Amino acid sequence: VMPMVSAVIVLLLGFGLTWGAYARAKENVNFAGLFPGSVLSRVEGTIDEAQVLYLADDENRVKHLFVTDFNEEPSRIVSEENQNISNYVVSPDNTLAAYISENDNETSELWLLDLQTMERRKLSATKNVNIANPVWSPDNQRIVYEHTDAVQTTLWWVDIQSDEDQPVFQGAGVPGKNPNWSPNGEWISYASDEGIRLYHLEDGESRLIKNILGAKADWSPDSKSVLLRDVLIEHDQFVTQLFLYDIESESLTNLDPNGSVENLFAAWSPTGGQIAVLRRDLSAPRGNQIWLMNADGSNAHALTNIPDVLFGGLSWSPDGEYLLYDLFVLENYPFDYKLQAIKIETEEIMDMNIKGFNPQWIWK
Repeated sequence: VMPMVSAVIVLLLGFGLTWGAYARAKENVNFAGLFPGSVLSRVEGTIDEAQVLYLADDENRVKHLFVTDFNEEPSRIVSEENQNISNYVVSPDNTLAAYISENDNETSELWLLDLQTMERRKLSATKNVNIANPVWSPDNQRIVYEHTDAVQTTLWWVDIQSDEDQPVFQGAGVPGKNPNWSPNGEWISYASDEGIRLYHLEDGESRLIKNILGAKADWSPDSKSVLLRDVLIEHDQFVTQLFLYDIESESLTNLDPNGSVENLFAAWSPTGGQIAVLRRDLSAPRGNQIWLMNADGSNAHALTNIPDVLFGGLSWSPDGEYLLYDLFVLENYPFDYKLQAIKIETEEIMDMNIKGFNPQWIWK
């Protein structure tokens, strides 16, 4: 009997120690180590400390850049009063933002904004050039952007320390649009005349993915796959569909071949396990809805069901718990627009009471 009792006691003690170790590991698991190139490696704060950057028009239709605390309504302008902001992007470490200011002479400038001090400085002052679609490198040191002169659109990048900018591809001008950087820093994707190009920065490998639309590719957090949008012909009309390209196998998969809907925009969750999608029902006269699906396209379901609304600007919080977006109400003209967020777990919609668009998180 005694050996059996001893064995039971040892078993219970072992179970208790194992469970305690599991609980501690679960609390302290380093998701940043699992996804070193993703936004998870920069998660430190909480939603209570988060801020939101966004664009808004004034009475003269000039777009300004604003910042607000997520849990408070007051906002303040962070771009210069005379600047008309066409686009902006937050750095991977959430310390800087790059934005594009449009000038009256049909040229544009690239500016840098310190998100701690809100100080601004000009990065690129090239004359007679239009700048668009800036994208940060994962190490926060460079920005690649579209550089359009009188001849063509090419890709350039600028070093934020030296302010030196130059073409990404040396020699003859290589046309390119809609750039994006893989989270591991190894690849740059861009749209060419033939389709979507994936360029490996270290060895110069170039892959071509046939594509008509030429929209920006969206890299998964682990840099192993890419989301691509392209158009197909369904019922004698062009329909935008969502495809997944696997880097290792070089395979391309349609995540939703359903011909009754089209997928207009997509954004990876921070872990890469889910994808938020702007989806339009082709039988509806207008508007779209926000959907959520697994990374393989399964378990797709709607998060919103509001008619006569255009959703856009999908932005995941770094902890993966909230989805920030803008919406345009189509019943009125000019369209009313505002910012909202969805809590993913409960699908609760939170109105920020802010008239703005193109929101992005600042997660401190």
